[in-house]
Amino acid sequence: MLAAGMTVFMNLRAMDSVYHPAIFLPVALLPYVVLALTVRSSRSLAALVVALVTALVTLAIGFWNYYDGLFARFTTLNAILFIVTPIVQLVPAAVGWAVVLLWARAKEARDKKPAA
Repeated sequence: MLAAGMTVFMNLRAMDSVYHPAIFLPVALLPYVVLALTVRSSRSLAALVVALVTALVTLAIGFWNYYDGLFARFTTLNAILFIVTPIVQLVPAAVGWAVVLLWARAKEARDKKPAA
């Protein structure tokens, strides 16, 4: 929730720019929706650990990109930050969700297998 709140803050903070990046807010929140689905899909402790690592990687990517673009280096390309960062964050979030889903399906298949 804190990360999603910071994403909203970063988008609204930059509304005074020419590009109005607040229109990209739904796209910016998409990685956090995928992370929530990853946690919801987790059925075991190991899957929750995968979800936690995925969330930490995604948050680190977002923090570094937003911090670097909004506070460290000021360029004319900073508006593209609101398009590229959520897409870059979406990659590890989607991979983590896929791993958790595949793990859950493999466990279900293993549990349904009749005992010999």
